[in-house]
Amino acid sequence: MFYCSHPLCRKAPNAASRARKMGYPNVMVMSAGISGWLSAGLPTEAGA
Repeated sequence: MFYCSHPLCRKAPNAASRARKMGYPNVMVMSAGISGWLSAGLPTEAGA
C-alpha cells in the first residue's frame, strides 16, 4: 500500500507503478492518505 499526504500527490502512484513493474502483484494506492486508512478502520501497528 502506498499513500501520500493529499490526493493530488503523485509520489504514491509513481511508486506503485514502479513496484508493479518490479513484479509485485498486490499493489494499491490510498489517495486519502493515512487519515483515509484510519477512517476506513484498516489495521495499524506500532513499534515498541
